[in-house]
Amino acid sequence: MSVLAKVLGFSLALSLCFTLVTHLLPQVEGRVPQEIEVDIDALTMDEFIALGEYIFKRIDSCTLCHNDRGRAPDILRLNMIQTIASRLADGRYQGKARDAEGYIRESMLAPSVYVVDGYGKVGAEHISPMKAVDKPPMLLSDIEIDAVIAFLQAKDGGEVTVALPSSAEDMPVAPALPVDTGEARKPMWIQAPDERGSGG
Repeated sequence: MSVLAKVLGFSLALSLCFTLVTHLLPQVEGRVPQEIEVDIDALTMDEFIALGEYIFKRIDSCTLCHNDRGRAPDILRLNMIQTIASRLADGRYQGKARDAEGYIRESMLAPSVYVVDGYGKVGAEHISPMKAVDKPPMLLSDIEIDAVIAFLQAKDGGEVTVALPSSAEDMPVAPALPVDTGEARKPMWIQAPDERGSGG
């Protein structure tokens, strides 16, 4: 058998192997980002909590890490009321939170204030690998952060202490339309991170 035939045979076998491997790997189905219009004046607390659950669970959000694979604490399985009380009582905790709402907010905006044992960066256990959720790649607005806090407080039967947004002025909105159109601002949409320029 010639060298050329051997090389061609090896190349074909290698291509078939790669094709087989790609078919064995789990496939992720792409989803079209869903736009949610929020009528802030008619928003109920139940709807606000549901909005927080959607933000937390959507495919490109918190559950990428907070799941049962061990990359970060599995928040959906933890009883957050008991967990937060335990962490606030931990002698290692040096943050400023005094209650569940403050602890969750601090964990989202300054994740390295308190790093749960075993979840720090490799070689720097006191530094969290999590990015602040108001920065890329998440870029959550204040309202979205409050909605997630409301969901995490409510999911285990805790008291929701986050206030509902009071007016449309509190909501992030699309840029104003050109003045000469005579139109008001566009309605606010809560979008998946990809639509806001982040990669998830």
